[in-house]
Amino acid sequence: MTRLCACSTLAALLVGCALISEDDMAQRLDQDGDGLTLSEDCNDHDPAIGSAATYYIDSDGDGYGAPGATSQECAPLPGLSLNDKDCDDGDATLNWDDADGDGVASCEGDCDDERTDLGDQSLDEDCDGSLTEEDCDDQDANKTWQDQDGDGFSTCEEDCDDQDACLNPHDLD
Repeated sequence: MTRLCACSTLAALLVGCALISEDDMAQRLDQDGDGLTLSEDCNDHDPAIGSAATYYIDSDGDGYGAPGATSQECAPLPGLSLNDKDCDDGDATLNWDDADGDGVASCEGDCDDERTDLGDQSLDEDCDGSLTEEDCDDQDANKTWQDQDGDGFSTCEEDCDDQDACLNPHDLD
């Protein structure tokens, strides 16, 4: 009888312990008293460190994350950003930094964020580095006043191949 009683007691203890799930146990434990359970708390030994933050995936590494592409992390990791303001997460040159301080970022149309005179894309519609008033065709970045091949003609002067000095409007007869 004693043996049966010992087995019954052991069985009752095992069944009683099995009724508390791992999730229930984790929720009951809050070692630092910050109100977050073990499963929610990034560091349950420090009440100043709470739950994971929302980070945004930054594929191009410009410091701006893509809207909607999130990751919950306890600490920042490479390729993540705390903001979701990237206007093109496939191109690091398109971002909200205003490197030249002209008041216009590349996301707002600054073609060259190194030149303060090209702050507004309306000053250089084709983003070829020539201001609109200096550009022979501000809709075509391939047409410039620069003579690339040294034949005395540029693409603005109808040089059909500005990489070959033998081909120019003067010699086409």
